[in-house]
Amino acid sequence: MATVKIETFGGLMPRFDASLIPANCALVANNLLLKSGKIDPLRAPSEVLFADVYLENGLSSIQDAKTIYAWRRTVAGNVVTTILAWPSIVHVAPSNLADDDRDRIFVTGQTGIPHQTGIQNNNQPAVYFSDRNTGTVIRRTLVKTAPGKPVVSLADGLVPDPNNTRYTVFYQTWVDKYGYESPHSPASDEIAYTDGQTVVLAATTKPDGQACKRRIYKTITGNNTEDNRFIAEFDDASAWGQKEITVSDADAGETMPEIESPAVDLRSVLYVPGGFYVGHTNALPKTVMFSDAQMPYSWPVEYQYDIHDRIVGMATSKNTVYVMTDNRVWILRGSYPDTMVASMLSPAACVSERSIVQYGNNVFFASNFGLCMVTNSATDGDVVLNLTDKFFTKEQWLSLNPETCIACQIDGRIIAFFTVNGEQKGYIFDLNEKECLLTTHDEKASVMCVQPETDKMIYVGGGS
Repeated sequence: MATVKIETFGGLMPRFDASLIPANCALVANNLLLKSGKIDPLRAPSEVLFADVYLENGLSSIQDAKTIYAWRRTVAGNVVTTILAWPSIVHVAPSNLADDDRDRIFVTGQTGIPHQTGIQNNNQPAVYFSDRNTGTVIRRTLVKTAPGKPVVSLADGLVPDPNNTRYTVFYQTWVDKYGYESPHSPASDEIAYTDGQTVVLAATTKPDGQACKRRIYKTITGNNTEDNRFIAEFDDASAWGQKEITVSDADAGETMPEIESPAVDLRSVLYVPGGFYVGHTNALPKTVMFSDAQMPYSWPVEYQYDIHDRIVGMATSKNTVYVMTDNRVWILRGSYPDTMVASMLSPAACVSERSIVQYGNNVFFASNFGLCMVTNSATDGDVVLNLTDKFFTKEQWLSLNPETCIACQIDGRIIAFFTVNGEQKGYIFDLNEKECLLTTHDEKASVMCVQPETDKMIYVGGGS
């Protein structure tokens, strides 16, 4: 009996005519995986039975979701997974705390989260907290409005000692129950006092309508310096009522932080090693923004970097931020948000934000000429490579409608979906071999995500 032996299978090569296809390749390679040149069947997916589903931002059915996220959190001593689903594109970034007892995540994009003080923007950057005892999820905007300037006067009957008079101004901030502080208020009117006298803070409106601490700072002037220092904090039911403070030079604490609340349309936020975050906004589509280190609620203007192209999406690896745009890839590197150095690569426009995936130290995305990989070459430095020019002609690739591409990475394989004439086509780009290999699959998905802790890909079937 005749047999055909193929030592190494190279997958599909659709750009070649059937008569010219390489000997170790095929015209059809569907629902299979390639492992060390061998062929394994693609296993049928299992139904997700281990997670609750939370429909966010008015979503009525998970079938209509454009983003899902598998949130692992601790509830009553057990680790559970909750699937969060949104009707539009959002990005979820992990906590900056190594051992976070609230399992917080940061959510940006079409969040559906309003501002507590009634500002008309219902898609604000938000933080989600989980109560480890009850499992209750708390959602809060990261945007904080500075309180009004404090009204300060000397206590009744006091006058400054004319031989020992000091002059200062006061600031106030508010701090929510999770420790996130607001930008500081405008400075109070200047007040004259003597060290050790009591000043009165007038009552003012509670900034966010909820229980929050009130912090007071004052300006300390030296011979050649001026600094704003912490002097008092109120954390009781009457924190925003009238308060008295004995002002002493010796009581000055830490320097007042210069917190700048994030923009209401902050989106695409990702975590960068070093304890800070990167994102951008719709209002400034050519500006890359960074948060303060260890302060995801503060996004200083001086940590903004302008580029020349409109941002489509971003990815991070080590201390590198990859910025995919409508023209080319930009790279920003640095260990701290004020020391990032920007560079640009050759033109390669990203046509689908949902196609961006990261694997190893490389980033992949769909362009108009192929599936691109941003990598660092020992000889050429950072480069953009077209992984699919050996598989598809440009015309074949464009016929897949790359702007419809959604993708994720699991086990060194990019699982991609394209919509052609109203129907989805599925491809697997295998990155495990010496060079990328291609097969197809029959699954359909409207949205998907990967849970790294369990090494599982989760998707909602029934894509168009």
